Amino acid sequence: MRLASALFPLLALALGARPGEVVVLPFPGLPPGPLEGASDLPLLLAPQASDGGVVLVAVEVPPRFPPGTYRVCLRVASEKTFCKEVTVEALARLRAQVPGEVAGRSLRLALKNEGNLSLRVQLAPAEGSEVAFSPLALSLPPGEERQAEIPLSGFGLLRLGLFWEGRKEVYLVRVRPEGGRPLPYTLSGLLEGEYASGAPPSLRLALEGGLSREVRLALALEGPHPSVRVGVGAGNLSFGFRATGGRGIEEARLGLREGPWEGTLGYPPALEVGYSGEALYRFRLSLEALSVGLADGTWAFSGTLPLAKPEGVSLRLERYGDPRLYARWEGGAYLGFATKGWEGEGGFSPSGPTFRLGYAGSEGGFTYALRVGYGGGPTLGLQAGYTRPPFSLRGRLEFGSAVAFGLGVGYLEAPLALGLDLSSSGLLGFLEWREAPYALRLEGRGDGRGL
Repeated sequence: MRLASALFPLLALALGARPGEVVVLPFPGLPPGPLEGASDLPLLLAPQASDGGVVLVAVEVPPRFPPGTYRVCLRVASEKTFCKEVTVEALARLRAQVPGEVAGRSLRLALKNEGNLSLRVQLAPAEGSEVAFSPLALSLPPGEERQAEIPLSGFGLLRLGLFWEGRKEVYLVRVRPEGGRPLPYTLSGLLEGEYASGAPPSLRLALEGGLSREVRLALALEGPHPSVRVGVGAGNLSFGFRATGGRGIEEARLGLREGPWEGTLGYPPALEVGYSGEALYRFRLSLEALSVGLADGTWAFSGTLPLAKPEGVSLRLERYGDPRLYARWEGGAYLGFATKGWEGEGGFSPSGPTFRLGYAGSEGGFTYALRVGYGGGPTLGLQAGYTRPPFSLRGRLEFGSAVAFGLGVGYLEAPLALGLDLSSSGLLGFLEWREAPYALRLEGRGDGRGL
């Protein structure tokens, strides 16, 4: 063990490890004599005897070894046993193999769980996708690799969203017809209507899609007052406006993007400039206010100065990560945080001191949240919910200047979803059917005065 004693200062010693790592454990002060090793982890270096100095034991954490705490022990001369613990960290790691281009109406991809936790993976079209498909969910035990074939609807640019362990990844896939034929350029449509007692009916028709490989069009007709919204994008240029009958053009935008730079001229008069590199920078000047912002992935700062009322300036400095911290000035000074289910804020508003503190968590299908606060008076909020697919139940209760309550039930079994929510402010219900590329949603509200 003389060699081990000489190497001891040079080795990185640790009592915690990730899957696939080797851990070297020092056992100082062992009495001289023969040694016997016993370990929950595979031994790479198992000493046979102690000379009274430092004894080093090396163990390996296999790549898919479950997270937890494991013991590594040495027994001296068949009498006394000395143990140390190694904590194997939880590692969530997913590898996805997604082609950049496919031909036809299906996409084949491969997913592999390279961590030591079971993963629940969801696949769904991300916002702005030109190609649709029905959302898909997969369960992957540690080390398992699985291939999935997804039926697609439409052609063009697919923005494939991959959701797992609170993370989101987006892959871009060009979907072309079989045989390499030119893309059939089509517009996606959306029709919405609303009716409420005592108010005129409202209707909205929207069309969006590609007119060529470089030109995109977005068109919307809105009510109850005749209104049209048009947007056109061609390469690095974009243009859009909104006009209402009797009032003419109310909004207009002209944008240009070149590399990391982008700029926009607007009506009512406004100028906006942005840069997206290793950090994000934003500048906006209008007749109402001057705004600036920057973010580098860890820190973010933003500020707005109302030109007609400089004393209404607002500032915010935020640190992302865990814990998330922020400080803001919006008519008063406030400090806030969020970490591991906890969130809180305290400060001084123009009307006096305020604070709020809350905690939210879950256990299996049960979720809960508790909030307390003060802002001119004490407040208390309670929320709880339980989900057992395809059904869900949730309730909430709030105490403050007034008492408010809510109770809701839901059902979700693709392609059908429905929900009903009864609260102190009224009744809300909806029925939704979604089967890519089509969707239908009916919603009704009542506030005690009618629907």
